[in-house]
Amino acid sequence: MVTAKIIKGLVNARILGGVAMMMAMGGVAVAWSRPVSAATSTLSLSIDNSTVSMNVSPTNTNGSFNKSSASTISVTTDNATGYILKIAAPSNAGSDYDKLVNSNGDTCDNIGSSDYSNSGNISSNCLNSVKVATTESVFKGATSTGYNGLWGYLPSKYNSSANSDFRPAPTTSGDIIDETAVANSVANTYSLAIGARVDSSVKTGPYTNTFVILATANAIPYTITYVDDTVSNMPIDVDTTSPTSTVTISSSTPTRNGYTFNGWCTVVPTTNADGTDTCSGTTVQAGGTITINQTDTTQNNFTLHAMWKGNYSISNLTYLQDFTYMDGDKKAKIYLSMTPETNYTLKDSRDNQDYTIAKLKDGNIWMTKNLNIAGGTTLTCDTTDCDGGYTLPSNQGWQSTAGQLPASTTEGFSTDNYAYVYNSGNPTDSVSCGASGQNTPCYSYYSWDVATLGSGRSITTQNTDAPYSICPKGWRLPTSGQHDGTTALTNWKRGDFYRLLTAYGANLESAYNQSTNTFWNNAGAGTTANFLLSGYYNGSTFNFGGSRGLYWSSTSTSSTYSRYLNFNTGFVNSANNVSRRFGFSVRCLLR
Repeated sequence: MVTAKIIKGLVNARILGGVAMMMAMGGVAVAWSRPVSAATSTLSLSIDNSTVSMNVSPTNTNGSFNKSSASTISVTTDNATGYILKIAAPSNAGSDYDKLVNSNGDTCDNIGSSDYSNSGNISSNCLNSVKVATTESVFKGATSTGYNGLWGYLPSKYNSSANSDFRPAPTTSGDIIDETAVANSVANTYSLAIGARVDSSVKTGPYTNTFVILATANAIPYTITYVDDTVSNMPIDVDTTSPTSTVTISSSTPTRNGYTFNGWCTVVPTTNADGTDTCSGTTVQAGGTITINQTDTTQNNFTLHAMWKGNYSISNLTYLQDFTYMDGDKKAKIYLSMTPETNYTLKDSRDNQDYTIAKLKDGNIWMTKNLNIAGGTTLTCDTTDCDGGYTLPSNQGWQSTAGQLPASTTEGFSTDNYAYVYNSGNPTDSVSCGASGQNTPCYSYYSWDVATLGSGRSITTQNTDAPYSICPKGWRLPTSGQHDGTTALTNWKRGDFYRLLTAYGANLESAYNQSTNTFWNNAGAGTTANFLLSGYYNGSTFNFGGSRGLYWSSTSTSSTYSRYLNFNTGFVNSANNVSRRFGFSVRCLLR
């Protein structure tokens, strides 16, 4: 009689049970191992009768069969979906994983490649595994000499079905003994034994091998539903299973114009007066984890509601168009968050160009860089200053695709109510558009038809404003006055340019022009406002670059003339008028 000790271990929260098989001096002994627990739910495996043995008498040439006493394994779990019980060779097992090897130091020899379940091809140093499931009656039959030197293991279940066969040795991937689907508070029990047939050709001495018993909790089903119908880039809903008690949610961050994503809430969040959502449930950030209930699957249907923080600080905005999605109260909060005469950088979502903006002395928020959208760009009312019902132009210089700007060229600016664009890039014709000695880009030039997005071409009334513009959504062209029913411009003081110029020192109380350098000194190139001496195009000729600044307003004068801001280093005019064909610069202010 030979005995073997219990082998215990733990690998990755799974049960590692050692199975020791020994044969020596006529005895074979088997030992199994003991339990551990799984995360959140518990999984317990216990083994009694951990030392089993059998006596063999390898003394005759015909051979004899012997079976060990059985080891009993018990498994309990409160894991809602049950467990899998397996037996496997260790992960580092070599080519002799399926053999009982004599421990005297000899290697296995004379192992043939034929089906030795009935070949009698035996090593004197090893007991080899049967290759196919074999019944006990076959194993010990008087004529079954082909099974001499072979062994197999006998589980009470195999692949979850009752078993009475001796099985081939398990590989490293393992054999499933049983797989359950529900929790069991009362132990499920199993037995394991081994059987071997030997004859006098087998060497005496201990024969051993080790196998692993693993009890693993089954994966738990769960769903995640992401909720917010007003945003884009929402994560994809999940319906799957997890073998662990925690799962990682999507790292995708939804986007919503005018807001910053502030995490997920497991209940419907409350929106506070300041526009920030708060969560009375559990808050989870993108890429964070949630806990799976492994004992009650009805608790694993998660609904995550997007939470938002209103972008009430200019530092939270990305695009010029972000203002579009705010009501007056939110805009007021953004306005208050801005330091006067300080530039902030936002992008035009139409081409991702950077623009500086500032709260200037007239109290308005202006772009402090000339508009520079490229010829050939296709504009839509989603991101441009027009209503959805407006039909974008596709004629009179515009390309045949509605809203597509004409190509950039200096060969134009010759016909009123016609579309022309020229993107000059850095200094046009080597002329700086800043002060003397500055290398300041002149940027781009647009006819009035382009500046007003074609919405001004049908206006023939004195001092009437075009309703739309080439400015980004939420922004507009400045005005030079308002129509008062007369032919004379007696209301220039209602214009945006009037308020801008007077805020920077001009005196336009009696007329809309003045010889003064105060505007240039306080709002010209290099200041926060940064109005450039960008000149203009008439036909293909560039004029006054570096000596005069000319900027379109939305205000008409007649069917072919419109008003504009005109200034130089010693003169200002808030309501000059000129032919609509000219190529002037464009500055936009917030609506």
